Parts: sequence; C-alpha cells; structure tokens
Amino acid sequence: MKFTSLLLLIIASLSIFSCKSDPDPTPDPKPRETSRTVLVYMVASNSLNSAAADDIESMKIAVNNGALQDGRLLIYKVGYQSSPELQEFTPNGLVTLKSYPGVTSSVTVEAMTQVMADMKALAPADEYGAIFWSHSTGWLSPVKTKPRTSRSWGDDKGAKMPIPDMAEALKDTGLNFIYFDCCFMGNIETLYEFRGTTPYIVASPAEVPADGMPYEINLQYFFSKEADLKKIARNTYEHYNALTGADRSCVMSVYNMNAIDGVAEAAAAILSDNNVTPEGIEYQQYGFRTSWNNFNGMFYDMGQYFESLTSDNSLLESYRKAMDSFIEYTAATPKMWDTWELKHTSGVSTYIYSEDPANGSANGYGDLAWWRDIVSPAYK
Repeated sequence: MKFTSLLLLIIASLSIFSCKSDPDPTPDPKPRETSRTVLVYMVASNSLNSAAADDIESMKIAVNNGALQDGRLLIYKVGYQSSPELQEFTPNGLVTLKSYPGVTSSVTVEAMTQVMADMKALAPADEYGAIFWSHSTGWLSPVKTKPRTSRSWGDDKGAKMPIPDMAEALKDTGLNFIYFDCCFMGNIETLYEFRGTTPYIVASPAEVPADGMPYEINLQYFFSKEADLKKIARNTYEHYNALTGADRSCVMSVYNMNAIDGVAEAAAAILSDNNVTPEGIEYQQYGFRTSWNNFNGMFYDMGQYFESLTSDNSLLESYRKAMDSFIEYTAATPKMWDTWELKHTSGVSTYIYSEDPANGSANGYGDLAWWRDIVSPAYK
C-alpha cells in the first residue's frame, strides 16, 4: 500500500488513461526484438489514481530524454472508467498494443499470466523485468476479519491478490528482476513465496509514499547494459532522504533471490534452537498505527529478531553470512512519517508468530510457504 493523504482518499478520481492510437491495432506479425523489455503493471483503480498520472508523466519525460536506449517500456494500465490496456512508451507517445475489454479484475492469476505472455509476444527481448505499481500489504491476506488491512498486492476497485496467487502467476515468466513500487513487499514471507521466480527483487519493508519511485531519475538504469538495481534503489532512497518532515520517509532494499534458501536454512536452525522471544527487547517495526491504517505488530525487523533468539556463535555466524548474501543493498531514513525512529534496519521484515499467533492466523499466515517450511516445524 502506498500512503495517500486524506485529500486523495476523498477526491472522486476520473480515468487518467488516454491514447491517440486505435484501441486494439493488429499486432506486427514480426515484432521488433530488443535487449530488454520492462513492464509496468499499474493497478490504479483505487485511491492512487491521481498519483499514477504523475508517475506516467515522469516516465514520459525519461523516455523523451533517451532512457530506453535499445529497450522497450510497456505499461499495463488499470483505471477506474476504462478497460485495461497494454501500451508502449515511445518517443511519439503511448501506443496501444492490446486492450482487455473482458477483464473485470487485474489482480487474478489468469489476468496477470495473460499480460506476462502478451508482453513476451508483443515485445520480445533477451531479458524481461517488471515493476508492480499499486497498493499492497505484503503477506497480509485479503481477509474479512481485518477490513482496514485487507490488501495483499494490488487493489482493483476493491479486489486484492494474495501473495501466493501472485507468485503462482509469475513463477514461469523468466523475469530477470522485479521492482515493487508499493508498500511492505520487503518481508521474508512475501519474498520466500517468490523464490525461483526471479534472481533479484527491489522492495521496501515499510510503507512507500504516494509519489513512489522517481521514474524520471531512475528509468534509464533499468535499461543499462546490466540493469543497475542498486543504483535505482539508492536513487529512490536518496530522493526521499533529501526531503524534510514526514516526506523524509523511505526504506529500500535489493534482494539476491539466489541466496534466500540460505537465509531460510539459517533462520530455521535458530528457531529450532529457540522460538521464545526474550523479555525486555523492543523490536524495530516497519508498520505502525496511523490515522490511515494500522500495521502495528505485523512487520518487525528480521535481523534484530533472529539475532535476539540465540547466543550460539555458530548459528549467528551462519545467519549473518546468509543475510549478507541475500541483502545486497539497504538504506533507511532516520524516521518514518517524522514520528517513528528506524534504528535497527537489516533491510527485511518478518512477522513474529510467537507474539500473536491468533493475529497471524486471522491474516492468512498459515497459507504461506515460510510458515510451512520454517516457522511451523519449530512449534511441533
């Protein structure tokens, strides 16, 4: 979930999407193949509709400044009053590649799988990357018991996508990287669902301001000879760290997904040794109770939590080594929303199941592979 002000929440948003081309032109039978195609999967049929317009304009500026080099930038756009469309950014503006008049929800396995296939068919490339843009609440499932936190990834006119469903839709797409321009996707439970899906993920373990990633600055680095994900994450962090007050709020991380199994193994060993949290420790949180939502007790710093569970040097050494391999970059501003300090930030969050099992169960924790493979065995 990207944070949005009360004003954005109450303004009635109109569709932001328009295009001068025909609604669904006949595709080129031999589409141009390029070095890299990047897809922005933008679900903006929610309170972020106005913010989407700003980000699209930033993308256009970057494209006009030559950011794409030899690559192609596509956007799957979902607005309030129009059917979803797959479009391409070109120096001459947006060109529609395909329309989806029969799609009523873009946060389903079927819809996302189809768009990924269309990306490859209409914009073939040596490599593919994806940016997912919408609201999100990480591992928290869209369940009725928690209506104020009833998102997982995406919000298409109220419909949400559980993380296991999203992982299912993306598992065979061959993406070289994923950037989550949305809140709370940098948690170990979510990341573990995506193991084997992509080599690299860029995400935040905390909330992301409505402005999101600074596309005008970053877009060119998605199309470098090698996509420079660390530079992109650093630019996003530095952009927000240069602001003041509540606007100075950002945590960004780059995850090497090839190392996540090592983290899982080290974490499982620690939990098997001890799953009882010691007394007197105030664990770093990334989610808080605010005027717009309540994520208190859902996202704790993983590094601080697991290191507090053991004094066994062998277990700690293995855990630290695994985390160093997994988190290739992380940075955090001193506070979130100018209120909550960020003191212990390893760069990835986790839910502490032993602190509130009922709350975890109510939000679908038992549906996650991290629960089945890592946490649950420690309680048997």
